[in-house]
Amino acid sequence: MCGVTTNFCVSSTVWAGFDHNYPVLVIEDACASDTQAAHEAAIQVLSTISTITTSGALAVIK
Repeated sequence: MCGVTTNFCVSSTVWAGFDHNYPVLVIEDACASDTQAAHEAAIQVLSTISTITTSGALAVIK
């Protein structure tokens, strides 16, 4: 999952996936919020229901 804004649109989509028992992967550096603090807070909450990774880590998975 990636997009704007981490604390609204991304978060609600991740929660919907979680509610439907989907494994959700959030690409932290491909998400953004209006403030870094809001982004970090959302990522902290989302880490309890999804896997948080970075685009660089995904490039290694190939």
